[in-house]
Amino acid sequence: MEERGVQAFVCFHTDQHDSEYIAECDERIAYISGFTGSNGVCLVTMDDATMWTDGRYYIAAERQLEAGWTMSKMEKDIPTWFEHTKSKLTANQVLGLDYLQYPASALETRLKYFKEADIILQSVPNLVDIVWGAERPLRPTHPIKVLDVEFAGKSSLDK
Repeated sequence: MEERGVQAFVCFHTDQHDSEYIAECDERIAYISGFTGSNGVCLVTMDDATMWTDGRYYIAAERQLEAGWTMSKMEKDIPTWFEHTKSKLTANQVLGLDYLQYPASALETRLKYFKEADIILQSVPNLVDIVWGAERPLRPTHPIKVLDVEFAGKSSLDK
């Protein structure tokens, strides 16, 4: 984080396509925290590491999270990852985010939110991938299956 000039880094359980099921090489949250559920957000600062998940995974998260991690619940009246970030960072500090992991439709809202708090939201290479290094599983290279229009509703060109 110091090398990249960020004071915090946020990581999501997703891939660059916002897929429902992600490949092993995209299981960044499992790699850094030990949590293997399908819904999670991790925020790592210079002092702590917090992982948010929903009610399906509270027990699993409590059991799986590595030492040093704090679990936070995705519930009303509990600060979200971005509210927590705002409370942890001060003006002109940088929150690193791999823009490939965040939906473009939500990015403008987050940029505005952090700008109002004088926190810099900056796209950085995925820090988990850098730490994971050569141990990170390879991206799958399975052939693409083209479904017939009767199953897909439209051709890929029409979509």
